[in-house]
Amino acid sequence: MKKLTIIFLSLIIFVGCKKEKIELCDSQNCKEYYEIWENLFKIRNNISDDYFDEHITVTKTEIDSWNDGESFNVNYNVKIDWATIDNHDQFIIKINSQLYPSLLVSRNEYLSETEIKQVLDMQAFSSYMSKINPDSKLKFSTKYQALKALRDLADSKKIKYDRIYYKKQKPLFNANGHPFLVGRGEINQSKNKCIYGEIDLITGEGETHECACWVE
Repeated sequence: MKKLTIIFLSLIIFVGCKKEKIELCDSQNCKEYYEIWENLFKIRNNISDDYFDEHITVTKTEIDSWNDGESFNVNYNVKIDWATIDNHDQFIIKINSQLYPSLLVSRNEYLSETEIKQVLDMQAFSSYMSKINPDSKLKFSTKYQALKALRDLADSKKIKYDRIYYKKQKPLFNANGHPFLVGRGEINQSKNKCIYGEIDLITGEGETHECACWVE
């Protein structure tokens, strides 16, 4: 009986730790574009199915209507070691506008996956898909150690933890897909002087600089 109880408890623990499948979409359109997002996200970031299942958790999806058409939005987080990074992607799925005439995709009807790839390549209509490198190990064993490294880099203990984020891919900036820890600190409030810094949680490289605490 004791052995059976241990096995039963082990099964409960295993099931309880299994990643829960959450139904996020409330329409067929949403489901279809979620599948397109997931497929393109994996291809563009060279992410395997196993890595996606172990490290990526989608928390919200929705379709928004606006002047130029409809866009698909997805919120998700990436879990690497102790860090959980919240992130967001979006892309237009229906264009009711003649903007971007060089973009040779359908107008006034829903876009195919191939057309969405073109939209993302141009970042047209605020369409954007993050660069996420499939990292499994951070350089620092704790958030405190990463913050300490940033403080050492700045030679200042005034820097306090702010957030962890992924840098946005831009036309003239190629993001490396690594998570960055950001820190901010106040040097002299009366002189509106603060300090900002960020450190790459994969390579340990970082930068700091003085900045204004607020802009009037």
